[in-house]
Parts: sequence; structure tokens; C-alpha cells
Amino acid sequence: MTIPSVGVGGVRCVVRRQVAVGQLLEDRAFVVSEDRDVDVIVIARLPADPGVDRPSAAQRPQRLERLHQGRHARNWFSERLHGLSDERFTGLIIGLMSGSDFLDESTALLERTPGVLRELLSDLPDGWLGEPDTVGGWTARDVVGHLISAELDDWIPRAEIIVRDGPSLPFEQFDRFAHVERDRGVPLAALLERFTELRAQNLARLRELVSGDADLERRGRHPELGEVTLRQHLSTWTVHDLDHVAQIYSSLAASRDEAVGPWKAYLGILLRRDAAGPAGY
Repeated sequence: MTIPSVGVGGVRCVVRRQVAVGQLLEDRAFVVSEDRDVDVIVIARLPADPGVDRPSAAQRPQRLERLHQGRHARNWFSERLHGLSDERFTGLIIGLMSGSDFLDESTALLERTPGVLRELLSDLPDGWLGEPDTVGGWTARDVVGHLISAELDDWIPRAEIIVRDGPSLPFEQFDRFAHVERDRGVPLAALLERFTELRAQNLARLRELVSGDADLERRGRHPELGEVTLRQHLSTWTVHDLDHVAQIYSSLAASRDEAVGPWKAYLGILLRRDAAGPAGY
């Protein structure tokens, strides 16, 4: 049997084998880079009529471009895709076909946070780094440590519970202060690098867990808040980033609380600091 191929979004789709899973998908299609046939990823199904246009794939050039940045080589294919069940494989194809604007938007912010923190904090003089954002709050270094804890024990572990177990298995309690002893004496530069590595790993794992919008409605059980959806969990992840980036800025501003003198009356970041409560989630 001749293996058909067709150009989609500047690449070549090749149907490797046929599979019927309900009424959702009949073809398994892979995208193979035009210039590097070791770069293999799943992207779309081929319609029954090879002459039919495929706007769903063509309209997602950014998704395709992100997937073709060297991460999806043959070893990735063999380890991550080859052993999947038909059902999970189909879910991945459908997810890449239809996509999730919510997931794309969330990832677009989450993937920026490590770079923002590196640009802001790397090699910054110690004179900026010693104050907490508020009395009893956290320094910039504390915040980075806390973000590492969330990468290790919160976002992906809880997402995996949602996908695997649903609300039948409550999440583990999250220790907001795990960084205090764990990171004692660790240089800030090392913490920034660790956070960057973990975030990249977790975003890759997130793409494996979420095939499309339907997955975002899966439910889990928070030990205090009760049932929550994966969409709510991921929304919290993004806002948690924003909350703690703002906290870092507040801690940096705190180092000049007295130095600004009477101008403090005009500086909301310092006034809010005076009225703020303890460190957040």
C-alpha cells in the first residue's frame, strides 16, 4: 500500500497507519519536517478526500512553528508517542488539530516568567535583594524558591491527579514554605536556573496531559476548596505567576522605602506594601 502524503502548513503529512476510534478519527497522521525527516510530530488527520482543504491546520502556523523548534526529534517520538494507547494517541491528534486557545494563552504567559525573572534578578546588586515585600513577607529569593516548590509539588502533580483519578483522589497538601530549609544557602542564580529548567519540563508535560478543551473540564478535588476543574487549576497557575512577580517588584521597591523620602506619598507600590498582608498562596 502506498503511503499518502500531503503538504500542510509548510510540512508534509504522512499517514502511517489507519485506526478507528469511535467516530472521532480514522487516520493517524504525522508531520515530517521538509528538511529534517528525523523531526516527527503529530499534527492533524487527513480528510477522506485528499483534495479537501485543511484550514484547521493551516490556520495554526504559530502552533506548528513552536512544535518545530528542535524538541520533537525521533527519540521524542519513539518515547512519547509510539507506546500510547489508541485512545490517548487519538486524543493527542485531535488536540493538535483543534487546539486550545486557552492552553495556548496560558502557556504564552507561563513560558515567559523564567525569562522575566532572569532579566530582572540575575546579577542584581545585593542592595536590592535584602528586603521582604512587606513585614513578615518574602524577599525576591524567597519568591523564586516558592515558585520552584510549586513546580515540584503543585501544578503538574495536581494536573496529573485530575487526569488520572478525577475527584476521587484529593490533592496532597502543598507546603508553601518548603523553600525555607530546602534552599538555605543556595545562590539566587542557581535557583533561577532550577526554576527555568522545571518550568520548561512542566510545560512540555502539560501539553501531554491536555489534548484539547474537553480535558480542561476534568475535575479534581482540592483538600480545602472542594471540586475544581483543570481549567481553574491552570488559570490559578498563571495568576500565581503574576502575583509573585508583583511580589518581587514590591520587595525590590522596599529596599528604597526610606530613601525616597516624601515622594513615598506618590508611590503606590510602597503604599500598598504598608497595607499588605502576609505572603500569598
